[in-house]
Amino acid sequence: MELSLNNITNFLVGEGWHKMRDGRVFSEYEPPQKLNLPEGYFLDIPLNDSKRDFQQYAEMLTDILANQIYIGKFTKEDLKITFSNNSFSIVSFRVKDTEYGSIKHPRFVKIVKNLDEILKKTVNFVSTGKQIFGKAPNEVKEYINGCSALPSEKGSYIVKLKIPKRITTKENFSFLNQIEVPDRLFDILKNFVIEFVNTDVSQIDERFCEINKNYINVELLTAIRNLYSDSEINDSDFSFLNTDALRQFEIKNLEIDRFTKNIKKVEEIVLSNNYLEITGKVTLLSSKNVNLNKNKIMVFSEEESIRVKAVLDKEIYRKACDAHEDDCEVRISGIAKQESNSYFIEKVEKFEVL
Repeated sequence: MELSLNNITNFLVGEGWHKMRDGRVFSEYEPPQKLNLPEGYFLDIPLNDSKRDFQQYAEMLTDILANQIYIGKFTKEDLKITFSNNSFSIVSFRVKDTEYGSIKHPRFVKIVKNLDEILKKTVNFVSTGKQIFGKAPNEVKEYINGCSALPSEKGSYIVKLKIPKRITTKENFSFLNQIEVPDRLFDILKNFVIEFVNTDVSQIDERFCEINKNYINVELLTAIRNLYSDSEINDSDFSFLNTDALRQFEIKNLEIDRFTKNIKKVEEIVLSNNYLEITGKVTLLSSKNVNLNKNKIMVFSEEESIRVKAVLDKEIYRKACDAHEDDCEVRISGIAKQESNSYFIEKVEKFEVL
């Protein structure tokens, strides 16, 4: 694993290190005050990586940063991954409230599962920009498959994920990069979630949703809520490590009931004028007379676990009947509104049998 000089210097600058002067071989970097290092302390950083022993020197720097300066913040292996030319980002989640010093297995499984959902929903949100019903393409799934879990520190309760900068595909799907996905998740978790939970539901309206459109995705907020409710977490830390800096923050004592109510209110607002398109199978035909101009059907998308009711004219209804009889999938779209356990499209914009 080759380490990149550019990634190392970017990290130091992002952390607040200041370049004092350039020498013939090295630049001297002084630390930020927040590290409380001795006066006069500095790091020698090579001016270029063309020397034969650069990799050995860079390895030594990662050891100094991890084990002498940022003790307990990250491991040497974390830094090596971050400084590598592949430029990975590392997202860590630490549970601070434990049960008599341990976590029961079912609880730990829920944590891992919910973190996986949060990452998927984040990539989906970044790729589609939709506040609800955003369906990511297959290339996004490939991005998710490029992520992997890392070992955590001994004696800790940390789930750690390694996220690659980009996935190269035949479609040249490179707009999802290592900076955008983790940064969007960081912004939502640190700068929005707590404020959102503490907002009175009466203050959530269309203007609120518009102002916070870069933070609001119903499925992502629901996944975050599920992490804390399903796993019964009251106190936790998130950390994001990449070549820009190490960023850490705490989330504790979330009011789950208020979180749920606020998500529900946002969902109602977003759905009041929301375009929905799903692919699924016709599961219900409510009209016996195919010659009526208003016929109700239900389509179920197994992939997205969504039920959609719709009103069809007689021509499209005949197509729906044929699709149901032949067990074929259909694609249906239009402006959707939420009902108790399904969505309703009164005016179908597109209906096709696949």
